[in-house]
Amino acid sequence: MSAVGGQQWRGRITRTEDNAPLLPWLRDCGSLTARLQSRGRFTVRLLRQRRCQPTADEALALGLPPAALAWVREVALSCDDRVVVFAHTVLPCQPRGPLTRWLARLGDGLASVRWVPCCSHMSASAVVR
Repeated sequence: MSAVGGQQWRGRITRTEDNAPLLPWLRDCGSLTARLQSRGRFTVRLLRQRRCQPTADEALALGLPPAALAWVREVALSCDDRVVVFAHTVLPCQPRGPLTRWLARLGDGLASVRWVPCCSHMSASAVVR
């Protein structure tokens, strides 16, 4: 099961009346986990974690050759039993640092990792077409 269904990602969100309330959440450089925890009972459900071939744009962003495998982890973040975020993380299989090793041991847990979209290759505002 893949929540993105193999669709391509867009780097920008088109502002509409419907998504305007989401923009501050997507642009915030603080901890998404902490924000969700402050809103109610917070849970993380592991949907999938495995080594597989990343999409072409993910491999390019990680500097991986086209046929390389990567760690792919997908979780659903819920607040008061309602799924509010689908998170898709891709890291190289060959450890490049503590984050890759951390992901391999994580399971259903989730650390309060600070997301800094302004300093990363992938934008927090990437959305499915």
